[in-house]
Amino acid sequence: MEISADFPYYTAKYLQRVYGEGVEVLLFNGAEGDISVGHKSDLSAIGVIADFRTFEKAEELGNRLGIAVAAAIPSLKLEDVTLKAATRTIRLPLKTYAPLAIMRERKEKALARLSNLNGQDVTSDALEARRDALFNRIEEYYASLYDPSGTLATNVTVVQIGRTAIVTFPGEVFVSIALEIRRRSPFPQTMFLGLANDYVGYIPTADANASAGYEVVASRVAPEAAGVLERETGELLRSLADS
Repeated sequence: MEISADFPYYTAKYLQRVYGEGVEVLLFNGAEGDISVGHKSDLSAIGVIADFRTFEKAEELGNRLGIAVAAAIPSLKLEDVTLKAATRTIRLPLKTYAPLAIMRERKEKALARLSNLNGQDVTSDALEARRDALFNRIEEYYASLYDPSGTLATNVTVVQIGRTAIVTFPGEVFVSIALEIRRRSPFPQTMFLGLANDYVGYIPTADANASAGYEVVASRVAPEAAGVLERETGELLRSLADS
């Protein structure tokens, strides 16, 4: 019960029933940083699992996705393709934190508060203590990773397959960032794949940084990082199209 394939398992099984057991079904995470099937990440992150998250619900969602995929496949057209790829190293501005000693003190206080409560309690005070302990642990860890350059170096890779560009990025990107990259792309079809080749955490939009939810706390980068990612990826897509 600790690890499952969730709804993608049922999507794969649905498509294999339609096209044959030997068919390989691949599912890629897109820009899923702020996308869920209905649960609240702040609660999920501290172990409070929504009642609807059952295998029955996973099967319902997986079958819905499988039906949508099967309905779209007949519209696919064969084309002669050119394969090209390009990678760019980009530097995303990092968040700044208080000195590490202060961050560790905050973490220890949050953990001490949590230890004084029943770990199974779901009262508002207990949930707040669990959230604060988690958030302070994350922030103390990220403070310990801070690069004196003030930036996080990471890679964006674009693979061109004919008229389609596949953008890959090693993090959990908010969907509106990927939609902006798609809008700027010179390719007729642009796909965005997250969690590719490495992991650098969440990349929220600038607006989202006004909140202090799990995804924002679990991000190492400053609000300006979204714009940097959009601009640099747009330039990489244009250079690949022109090459």
